[in-house]
Amino acid sequence: MKAFLLLPLAACAVPTPSLRIVSYNIHHGRGADGEIDLRRTATVLAALEPDVVLLQEVDQATGRSGGVDQARELGALLGMHSTFGPHRPYDGGAYGLAVLTRSPPIATNRIDLPPGPAAIAALAVRIEAGALELIACSAHLFRSDEQKQAQARALIAALERLAPRGTPVVVGADLNAERGSAVLACFASGWSHAEEARPTFPSAAPTLEIDFVLWSPPDAFVARRSLVADGPAASDHRALLVELTPLRASRPSPPRAAPAVPR
Repeated sequence: MKAFLLLPLAACAVPTPSLRIVSYNIHHGRGADGEIDLRRTATVLAALEPDVVLLQEVDQATGRSGGVDQARELGALLGMHSTFGPHRPYDGGAYGLAVLTRSPPIATNRIDLPPGPAAIAALAVRIEAGALELIACSAHLFRSDEQKQAQARALIAALERLAPRGTPVVVGADLNAERGSAVLACFASGWSHAEEARPTFPSAAPTLEIDFVLWSPPDAFVARRSLVADGPAASDHRALLVELTPLRASRPSPPRAAPAVPR
């Protein structure tokens, strides 16, 4: 048995824990084989050991998904808290976004984006991670480049209102726009993202980088690494993981336990 030496906190520096942020368009759990299988989705996510999961294209009680509350189901499979935010009614239920977190949300906000309140929305939750309080937001931009730019600007403005006094914000988004686009340029001032290009679409052989993890302010975090997950059959996108280290002191956090998918 290993022995551990416990030291008073004042005697040593406490490292700031990293946050493993995942953005994933799950295509309502429908894989390349046409089957809807949330256990397969959960297996992809569990392998990434996430602290926060920002999901797009999530169904809640729709006919096409068998009436399942997909956010709640994935949260149960991964042992995480789940929050669902609808874009719009769909097939007897709702279609939208979800955020999964290790700690329970302190507050939840739906952010309506152009062109109207029944069409596009983002989902923001305020959470605590160690000694850090932050806002985690899932977003999915649609339609023309001009409309996506308007949506991006509206999203940024709304998050600035929700996060006063420099509260860190992390966004996981399917932007439907690539690096170097006018849409991503909306996040040029006051925002940052991982430097490495990580194509995520289409899942079988990704060539397009349209899924991003972004954060504000830029000096709130440093990106330690980013990667695209295995699991090409689980959705039409791949999951994107970005590991962020907060640039501030934090109280000790309990050891991370990898989420386990029930057999």
